[in-house]
Amino acid sequence: MKTIVEVEVSKEGYELVSGLSKFIAAAKKEVEDNDGFSLIDDIAGITAAFGEFVLPALTGVTEIGKEIEEDKTAFAKGVALGITELVEVFIPEKKEAEIKAAE
Repeated sequence: MKTIVEVEVSKEGYELVSGLSKFIAAAKKEVEDNDGFSLIDDIAGITAAFGEFVLPALTGVTEIGKEIEEDKTAFAKGVALGITELVEVFIPEKKEAEIKAAE
């Protein structure tokens, strides 16, 4: 059984971890699509993912210390929520379930 909960998180903390998680997911996919890491084959896609997900997240990195001082709990929740995006990338069962559901 599940429920939906509204959670207040710190903006910059969440965006940084979420951006890093999305970057790692994109880099992982790039490497998998090319059957393993190859600098020549993968660097363009990985660099593009860095620009798309990490660079925008870095714009507010100087505010993170302030966010932590203001509300440590909101910061921790933001980081935890952002990490869940990364965790889901490494759970193959979820991908298999999504494929079966789409069939």
